[in-house]
Amino acid sequence: MQNQPTERHGRPASRDKLHSGDVTPRWAAQLRAQRKRLGLTQRELADLAGVAERTVIAVERGSDGVGLGTLRRILTVLGLGLTLTPGHGEITAGD
Repeated sequence: MQNQPTERHGRPASRDKLHSGDVTPRWAAQLRAQRKRLGLTQRELADLAGVAERTVIAVERGSDGVGLGTLRRILTVLGLGLTLTPGHGEITAGD
């Protein structure tokens, strides 16, 4: 039997979504700080990443339910990377 994603709010959870606690306030603060260092507005970042401005706002607030592909596009524009290791994940500055 295949592993099914756990249900969330009565709906099956998507396998490619980050959920509660995954985009922590610390990560959100790092993303926001990097955007500001680059002199980008939320709208400019959204345009460059090909996402809605509300998505950038949600990510910077640490909201859950952000798709991994969406997060990757935002991180790429910011010059950041996502490193996952057993037991924990951390967003680090790109090389």
